[in-house]
Amino acid sequence: MNFVTRVVIECSCTGRGICGMVPFLVDAVLPEPQIDLKFKQLITKRRNLMPKRKARAEWKGTLPDGNGTLALGSGAFEGAYSFSSRFEEGVGTNPEELVGAAHAGCFSMALSAELGKSGFNPQSVKTEAVVHLVKGDGGFSVTEIDLDCDAHVPGIDEAEFTKFAESAKRNCPISKLLTGATINLTARLKN
Repeated sequence: MNFVTRVVIECSCTGRGICGMVPFLVDAVLPEPQIDLKFKQLITKRRNLMPKRKARAEWKGTLPDGNGTLALGSGAFEGAYSFSSRFEEGVGTNPEELVGAAHAGCFSMALSAELGKSGFNPQSVKTEAVVHLVKGDGGFSVTEIDLDCDAHVPGIDEAEFTKFAESAKRNCPISKLLTGATINLTARLKN
């Protein structure tokens, strides 16, 4: 069942030679609303509205002698990578380093979100991720990731903070993606 609701939309130009943000009303047909009984609020479903993220890589040459570049679709980062930057201590980046950055960023945001939903306002959540690339009988694999987090969250005790940190570790989208690796968490409250 659908229902009709009145939606306020802002337009940058009225079409009458008067430009500026001018609100106007339109009727929109929306799906029947659902109410979250626990939080007593309207559940909004965003279908296919989340952006798709892109990154690209190019490798030139053989594995031991070649080199490549990794780039984020946003243009925020582009860097060189090589056999030596990935499997040794050479200069440049590598896929594991980028996975670590993604995981640290995702976990920090997830922890901040969970704390905020419960009325705690974190001043900072700083996370470092260490990604373990191991060569086994079946080739290379990422076996574990260590998340090391320091957070400053006024008004919360250590036990409650730890509960939120463990939940964020389980529920952040990148942790869910990396289920093949063991994720170890050390979280410290730095108040």
